[in-house]
Amino acid sequence: MIDFEWITSQSLAGLPIDGKLAQLRKTHEIGPRNARREFQELRAETLAAVNALKTIRESFIPETFYVDDLLGAAAVELKERSAEFHRKAQAEEAFRLRHGLPRAAKGR
Repeated sequence: MIDFEWITSQSLAGLPIDGKLAQLRKTHEIGPRNARREFQELRAETLAAVNALKTIRESFIPETFYVDDLLGAAAVELKERSAEFHRKAQAEEAFRLRHGLPRAAKGR
C-alpha cells in the first residue's frame, strides 16, 4: 500500500523520495502500459489469423447463389439454347432444300 505520510514527510524534509516514486510508477504506470502493449500485439495477431482463415474459407465455399439469380441465369440460358436450336433447325432445312432431299434425317 502507498504510504502517503512517509512520502509527504520525506518531501517536506527535502529528502529523496525517488525510490518510492519509482516503485509507485512501476505499479501504476509501467505494468498497465506493458499489459496494453501485449494486448495490442495479441489483438493484431488474432486479426491476422482471422483474415487468413477468412481467405481459406472463401476458397472452399462457393459463391452464394440466390434463387432469383439462379432463375435469371436459367432463363437467359434457355433463351440462348432455344435460339441456337432454331438456328440449327434452319441450317438443316436449308441444307435439305439445297441438296434436294425430300425429308429430314431420322435417328438423331
